[in-house]
Amino acid sequence: MTIKLNVGCGDKLVDGDEWLNVDCRKIYPETASFLRHDILRLKEKFRDDTADEILLSDVIEHFWKPDGEKLMQDCRDILKRGGLMTIKTPEIGLLLEYSKNRCHMDVAHRWYGGQEYSTNVHMFVWPKKQLIEFIEKVLKLKVKSVITKESTNIEIEAVKI
Repeated sequence: MTIKLNVGCGDKLVDGDEWLNVDCRKIYPETASFLRHDILRLKEKFRDDTADEILLSDVIEHFWKPDGEKLMQDCRDILKRGGLMTIKTPEIGLLLEYSKNRCHMDVAHRWYGGQEYSTNVHMFVWPKKQLIEFIEKVLKLKVKSVITKESTNIEIEAVKI
């Protein structure tokens, strides 16, 4: 059985039998599978080496750096060998470049999050080089690709070896 986790999904649910969307907020999906749970306590719900794929899209920036690191380490543990982890997050260099010629309110939204609810704030934004080093040296994942998304984000795909 294939297990894929969309961790910290918010309202960006992934539909499909193999996907389980996990978030601390109360979400009411029409068709997608959903588990309401504190994502900093994922290991209470998932054993090591059980997930085939983990998606962390627009998540790690919502935590202080140590908590974001712990979340990524827990996801690495839960991921099966050969499994894929995708991390999409704002990147500090891209944000600085974006800030040069945009309206201030748009820039503030990109830097600090939407703030429509209490946890929709950005606490830490990684520089690309340091995030890749963390993924490779601490998480011991092999980075497959790094691409720019939406002007201010990077998306990194990495495999557990």
